[in-house]
Amino acid sequence: MGPSRSELRPSSATLEDDPGPDSHGRVPEEGGSGVPVPSVGRLLLTAFQLFEDRIVDGIRSLGFSDFRLSDTYVFRNLDPEGSRITTLASRARVTKQSMSEFVRGLEHRGYVERRPDPRDGRAKRVHLTDRGRSLNEAARRVHRELVEEWAEALGAPQFGRLRALLGELLAAHGALPSFVDPLDR
Repeated sequence: MGPSRSELRPSSATLEDDPGPDSHGRVPEEGGSGVPVPSVGRLLLTAFQLFEDRIVDGIRSLGFSDFRLSDTYVFRNLDPEGSRITTLASRARVTKQSMSEFVRGLEHRGYVERRPDPRDGRAKRVHLTDRGRSLNEAARRVHRELVEEWAEALGAPQFGRLRALLGELLAAHGALPSFVDPLDR
């Protein structure tokens, strides 16, 4: 079992208690304790990092001990029919050169392979191997268990509300992802 709801929160403040920054961009201190209430950006970043760490640790615990955090740049952006390096790099917001290195490492460890693009013989597409598909299934299992754990920690209605609010925020800024994460398929 994972951390309790109080352990997930960095302080006793609730989202409703956070008045946000003042007119000078300062975040007020929590109830006179002298501990600043973390900014929304810090909370989002820390939650994302915790999520990533738990996914990677979970995948490793299922027998994929050579899995690295950087491997997620490829796995979470790969189309079922394979993807070009340029597409993967764009989705991951990294350079084409960096993505090529990530893919090369995964090829070396047997998770992906490059094949000719059926629409353009000059281009190559990155595809999962059998080992890569096995890892992807393990990642789906870990993801599902982590989401269930977090929903239990917050309560299913609150967790659903959190997801909906994040979706609304991204949609309001035209940033809602159009690509479906392989873990959500």
